[in-house]
Amino acid sequence: MNAEVLSAFIRHALTTFGGVLVTRGYLDMGMLEAGAGAVAVLVGIAWSVYAKRKPA
Repeated sequence: MNAEVLSAFIRHALTTFGGVLVTRGYLDMGMLEAGAGAVAVLVGIAWSVYAKRKPA
């Protein structure tokens, strides 16, 4: 699985899960956008570290 496929999957999963939380009243749209952005940044950092690590 390459980075583009993984990032697209994560974006769609966050959108779906976040939509459910907004619909049920647990989040508002601002909180959803901030949370999705934070998760996307953290996953990007983790993927970068994983891709650049040296094999043992």
